[in-house]
Amino acid sequence: MKILAVETTSPVLGAAIWEEGRILGEYSLHSTKTHSQNLLPVIDSLLGACGLSLADMDLFAVDVGPGSFTGVRIGIATVKGFAFASGTPVVGCNSLETLAMNLVSAEHALLCPIVDARSGACYAALYRAKQGELEELIPPCAEQIESFLEHSLSAYPEPILFLGDGIFAYRAIVEQSRGSAARFADGAAADFRAASLCALAQIKARRGAAADAEALTPIYLRKPQAQRELERRQGK
Repeated sequence: MKILAVETTSPVLGAAIWEEGRILGEYSLHSTKTHSQNLLPVIDSLLGACGLSLADMDLFAVDVGPGSFTGVRIGIATVKGFAFASGTPVVGCNSLETLAMNLVSAEHALLCPIVDARSGACYAALYRAKQGELEELIPPCAEQIESFLEHSLSAYPEPILFLGDGIFAYRAIVEQSRGSAARFADGAAADFRAASLCALAQIKARRGAAADAEALTPIYLRKPQAQRELERRQGK
């Protein structure tokens, strides 16, 4: 099975091609340009470098959030376009589970992906790595970072490995809350990777999660900032 995965939910734009457990190619890009400007050229370059075309793909995978509202929409719209044109099935994966897949080989470890949602808020979840897959312990949520650490994680006193861009924004808060029980991923393991999205999509496809493009829906978990600001001004 050949999988093309598209990652656009964070400042990192990623694309990867995977075939039966092996990465054929992966691009990861931090750029001042918007994902809408870079995504199609990156995919075209990746396909060319691998000597493949969209028609060769057996499955498309896309991160459906939570994360940047605009980024989520760009990724979903792009993959929907590919799928509608080719009839190829798709798998949508949530960004927090995708992040945790970076360290799925750390058997029995508690993995806590944190995505910075700005103004002290985060998207977060908790997983346990188990036999090459992830056991969900706390489902994806949107909370203030202090509340998540003090309440949601209070039942897990053992060491937790944190990853995602939230560890850069909120590292001091995590260290103050968790003390020596806080561990932090670094390098490529700390950030979004399209290769991890491929791995997760393959697991989900084998479980029957592949569907047509109509099934793709975004995961936002909270209202857009503009709507929140409007409601704040209106006193709601």
